[in-house]
Amino acid sequence: MTHNFFKKVILRDWLFISLAGLILFAVFFASRLYHLTIIPVFADEAIYIRWSQVMKSEPSLRFLPLSDGKQPLFMWLLMPILSFFKDPLFAGRFLSVLSGSASLVGLAFLTFLITRSIKTSFFTAFLYLILPYAFFLDRVALVDSLLMAFGIWTFIFTFLLMRFRRLDLAILTGMILGGGLITKSPALFFALLMPISLLLLNFRQKSFFKTLLKYAALFLVAYVFAFCIYNLLRLGPNFQMLSSRNQDYVFSIKEILKHPLDPLLVHLRDISHWFPNLFTWPVLIFSTLGIFIGLLDKKKRKISLVLLAWFVIPVMVQSSFARVFTPRYLFWTIFPLFVFGAFSFEFLWKKFKDRPHFALLMILLLTVLPLRYNYLLATDPQRAPLSEPKRSGYLEKWTSGYGIVEVRDYLVAAAEKDHLNVGTEGYFGTLPDGLQIYFDKDSRVTIFGVGLGLTKIPDALIESADKKEARTFLVVNQSRMKVGDPRLELIFKVPKAVGKTDQDYLLFYEVK
Repeated sequence: MTHNFFKKVILRDWLFISLAGLILFAVFFASRLYHLTIIPVFADEAIYIRWSQVMKSEPSLRFLPLSDGKQPLFMWLLMPILSFFKDPLFAGRFLSVLSGSASLVGLAFLTFLITRSIKTSFFTAFLYLILPYAFFLDRVALVDSLLMAFGIWTFIFTFLLMRFRRLDLAILTGMILGGGLITKSPALFFALLMPISLLLLNFRQKSFFKTLLKYAALFLVAYVFAFCIYNLLRLGPNFQMLSSRNQDYVFSIKEILKHPLDPLLVHLRDISHWFPNLFTWPVLIFSTLGIFIGLLDKKKRKISLVLLAWFVIPVMVQSSFARVFTPRYLFWTIFPLFVFGAFSFEFLWKKFKDRPHFALLMILLLTVLPLRYNYLLATDPQRAPLSEPKRSGYLEKWTSGYGIVEVRDYLVAAAEKDHLNVGTEGYFGTLPDGLQIYFDKDSRVTIFGVGLGLTKIPDALIESADKKEARTFLVVNQSRMKVGDPRLELIFKVPKAVGKTDQDYLLFYEVK
């Protein structure tokens, strides 16, 4: 019956689906790729891109991210993409754009499975297209957009498994879940949340327990495939770092029992500020309304409960246990809200379908603020109303890569005449990785970190300058610069975004 429905709908509306899909994809890629590198490189972006370059050049280091307790799939996928683009930052962010397109398709498909409405499915995709939260994270070279895609498709295939109860679907579910597990540790939530889909079963059927056992066997198959993929990481050294490094990001149960409401209340307060900002109030209200519509509709009540669990449980757990808490860590949890937004659209469309002016007003209310937000992100990020953690990290503090492009351009020109030795503050992150990604195979330029808290010119730079075999430079953030030495000649400084109390600069010196 379901197969016949799909066949009937696709055959009837194939022209509309094709044209609308092409337009949607064209707008998606145009919006995501426009001024893709306007926001300067961020610390984690620089690390991931640099890892990918090293892994690409040296096969024995294909599991390099494990040394820092990170899964390597994002870097593996980035390795071939680096060959197609001259700018490594563009290449890294292009991978996130592709991940976002997988989420776009997944949300539309999931909505169609639930509502059987093509119109509603395209609305869900449209909601993802305009949402500032997604717009921002689809345009940075971080793993969160890829994790979101794996979460959506794990949910989709779990839903299909519940509907069709087939072994091949169990295998595919396990493979997608496995992909998530080698992307980022929170994918473990996908595995834990999958059994909640059993709420979709008819508990009153006579053979309920027999049916339950069949599903248990299928879920077991999915878990076996997923954890077989995850255990591929054991082929690399430092596999144990995945669990040990996770302790740096979460409190233990013992610690939580000592202060059960801390950090829970603090993080929930943070979310109450972040979500209205990153969704915008109209979209957030629209999606929240969809939760009640779904729960009150008998046909949608069970799937609404499942979707709500996939949103609420991970948000509450992370709020209770997370030491480090930023908006991007919650991004993968929000996909059910897009579907709830579709429920609101479907409900209002049925109520007011004979009043086209109302539909136009609804679209305007939903899109004006997000489109303005996205426009500023793509053209003038410093004017965008970013939430405090994002603005601080990406635009203001040492993690922001303002000035790196200018230093790169200067070094490229100078390297035509001389060999260059460039010392930077730190050992990894925005510096030196943010510079190293541009000189991956350039033997004329040597870039290395010299540590933090500089109180004098590092000996390595003095020795390099004294030998006069290469021009010697130092790159450092003004907020971390404590050296006053006449041998340092300031070439230029580049301002970062103005913070609440101060403004930092990237300083570029030549050591004489």
